[in-house]
Amino acid sequence: MAELIILAGYLLALLVVSLLADYVVPHIKPLERWIENCLPDWEDEDC
Repeated sequence: MAELIILAGYLLALLVVSLLADYVVPHIKPLERWIENCLPDWEDEDC
């Protein structure tokens, strides 16, 4: 039972971090500029 609680804690932490990365970080201008400069442009390919 303890292992299940630990796993649930890890998954909850992952959920919180991913929500922060998706919704909070893009609204912080210096971080947004840093991410845009570091990552290459993403091009969608039509299949």
